[in-house]
Amino acid sequence: MDKEPKFDGVWMHGDANDILKVVVGQLDEAKREVERLRVALDNRAGELLRKNKFFLVVAHDEPYFMNVYAKIRHREIDIGRWSDEDEELYNEWYSRKLAGEE
Repeated sequence: MDKEPKFDGVWMHGDANDILKVVVGQLDEAKREVERLRVALDNRAGELLRKNKFFLVVAHDEPYFMNVYAKIRHREIDIGRWSDEDEELYNEWYSRKLAGEE
């Protein structure tokens, strides 16, 4: 049988070069996955996860999404952390809600 060698944690089939190719391939895939996770967590949620802090996620299709977003907006404006970019994004979602696109 001409099967590609696989490493299943217990058994390896093939010569050392075949095994090395499989292990290197698995390592490369693991590195790609770590990079995907790093990119995915390179944001506020990732920061909170790294600090082991509790946080909430509200999906845009939840009926209370804009209420939560508005509350966050008001708080961030009060403490001076609301940017022009934040306001543009908020206004985009607010417009979607008014248009019934949410």
